[in-house]
Amino acid sequence: GGTTSTGVYNDESSATMNNVTATATGGTSSNIGIENDSSDPTIRNSSITGATNSIDNDESSSAKIANTTLDGDVTGSRFTCAAVNDEDFDELDEDCQFVE
Repeated sequence: GGTTSTGVYNDESSATMNNVTATATGGTSSNIGIENDSSDPTIRNSSITGATNSIDNDESSSAKIANTTLDGDVTGSRFTCAAVNDEDFDELDEDCQFVE
């Protein structure tokens, strides 16, 4: 429970995350799968879930994501995505946005 739920919190890091399942549920106001604060993670072969956002980049963060499922929208900027899909297996574009 609690107000905020965060699966993984990156603070001033350049983490390499492979085969990770990060899930954020149960927060009464915010559920973020991965929250990046001044961080530049590389995420591969993973599953990221957040009812509020799957990934949240602050203004000084970027994220490179490949072969990963995102369940929840991304927020912020500086996303680079390759072979990324949403929870319905719909393809996301190079900015991790839904392809229409």
